[in-house]
Amino acid sequence: MNITIDGAGRLVVPKSMRDHLGISAGSELSLEQRGDEILLKPVRSEGSLENVDGFLVYDDGKVSDVDLVAHLKEGRDDRARNQSGLSVK
Repeated sequence: MNITIDGAGRLVVPKSMRDHLGISAGSELSLEQRGDEILLKPVRSEGSLENVDGFLVYDDGKVSDVDLVAHLKEGRDDRARNQSGLSVK
């Protein structure tokens, strides 16, 4: 994805990326130079509560959506094996 820096040196992070990273207006980002690359990362000092579809959701910034889905699936698989009498790994 390519973006353009404006005359004041600002850049716009696309909405889909902001949503995925959980950043919004006022979010703090860490800026690093790595050779000829620039790395921007959200600063996550402590967990936060966020209203998602009317539910308060705690985000500690440590588990990605992919990790969470895999974790939930593994837990369901373990319970299904226990209920069927098969040994758990």
